[in-house]
Amino acid sequence: MAVLKEALLPCCVWLMLLFVRCSALTLSPCVNDGNVRVAEVERGKTSSFTCRDFPAANTVQWIFLGEDGRLEFSAGKCPPIPDSCQVGVVSPTFTASRSATESVMTVDPSQREYLVREGTLRCGNSTGTDNTCRMDLTTPAVVSACSVKFERVGTDWQTTGRCDISSAAYSSRGRYICRWYRQKVSSAKEQIKQAGYTPSSRVCNFTEALPTAVGVYTYSVTVNPGDVSMEASFTGEHPSAPTMTGCSADDYIAENTAVSCTCRTVNVGQPAGRLVWFRGVDSVKFGNYGDDTLTVSHTLTRADHDVTQFRCVVDWATNVQGESRTFKVGYKPERLSFKLGSGSQTEVTVKENNTVLLTCEADSRPVADMTVVRQGGLEVNSSQSPLTFPLTASCTDTGTYLCSASNVIGQADTSVSAKLYVECKPRIALTEPALEVNYTNQLTGLDFDVMAYPAPTSFSSFKYLGPDGTDPASETINITLTITCQLKPGALYISTCTLTVHIMTSPAAAGFYTVTLFNTEGSLT
Repeated sequence: MAVLKEALLPCCVWLMLLFVRCSALTLSPCVNDGNVRVAEVERGKTSSFTCRDFPAANTVQWIFLGEDGRLEFSAGKCPPIPDSCQVGVVSPTFTASRSATESVMTVDPSQREYLVREGTLRCGNSTGTDNTCRMDLTTPAVVSACSVKFERVGTDWQTTGRCDISSAAYSSRGRYICRWYRQKVSSAKEQIKQAGYTPSSRVCNFTEALPTAVGVYTYSVTVNPGDVSMEASFTGEHPSAPTMTGCSADDYIAENTAVSCTCRTVNVGQPAGRLVWFRGVDSVKFGNYGDDTLTVSHTLTRADHDVTQFRCVVDWATNVQGESRTFKVGYKPERLSFKLGSGSQTEVTVKENNTVLLTCEADSRPVADMTVVRQGGLEVNSSQSPLTFPLTASCTDTGTYLCSASNVIGQADTSVSAKLYVECKPRIALTEPALEVNYTNQLTGLDFDVMAYPAPTSFSSFKYLGPDGTDPASETINITLTITCQLKPGALYISTCTLTVHIMTSPAAAGFYTVTLFNTEGSLT
């Protein structure tokens, strides 16, 4: 067959020694396929190719090229006059038309199908990519169903897609392609995979890792030949972050308390994930896939305090972290210690007006509230452990001191005691007593309290002051007198003294008398 070549009218001219090139011709609809451009021509249907971007005064030349490069002929020629295109040598397989701005080549594959199966169309004589297009004779694929799902394979998670093609497709160029697209809500569609298939298998699928970003996704596919597009039915959804309920809300929880925490999620994902409890970095309990609730119990020890973290996650393709809790584990006061002075003494004797340091402390969590009371119930001081305070000792401070401790967990099992003795000279505790003496010879006694420590142990200077207490008598009164003093239980700074008088004289000896008591610190008259 003769090779026919007819050029377009000259597209480039010399003007004032400047070379002006016309715009490149473009041919559509053609898609890039590697380093060439291809357009499908469906069996039994006509297809149109449009040539654009040529000067209006030029003749448009359509060229057919054989696959092996040895065949080349004119498929049509269109001069600038509209509707005046000349048919090529293979009419009516190729029929050209033209307007002022574009020229259209209509291809009928039912006539000389073999030319379409392996041929290439070119608009214009110049060779190039934009104005050249390979024809692909096709029978479109018929896609019956497409689906995409998230699935778990062992411990791995992946996205898989599958399209079933219900009838045999045909592509003279062997272009059996599936293009998979993914679109996150409010985001642009993106191609994620291009995969081939064989006409005999009629299955087109893909596998990829799950999307890393949480969101709602849709999937679609375009299948060639036929450029058949279909939305894929999608099964897959990220789980919701779990929440923790039921755990004690107390600031401190007593040691050996069994806490029970429940993890819940409103959505375990699709396919279903499972809830997992962690203590620190170790998993301690696994739920079943699909269960939206999982409860864990743990008996708290002191070692768990502010260290052991409990958290719940949804075990899925990417673990979905939930809430966490670190417990404050408390215990009631123990190992109480009560010290007097700068050492570790629990029994101290000091002089009156000296200063003594009292220190009471306990081991506890949270810090214990300490209270020191003197025997008899009088509160001396209170504060958090350690309780330390100086005491300027007075006679009335003699006694036993008790230190107790408590916190929100409980009261210490026992209190601790310390004894303080304040040495002071005797003094009347309340009011000075009076002694009434009978006229007959007899033993007459009187009990009275004296403030002193230690207790008075001696007396002297028994004197008669006369009937009204203002005229000391010079005469000697024959009276037998004894005084004994003992510390008062519960108030060691008080001595109860018993004065016993044996009167040996007449009633003329009636009146007032004085007596002086002594201890190591001084005397009282």
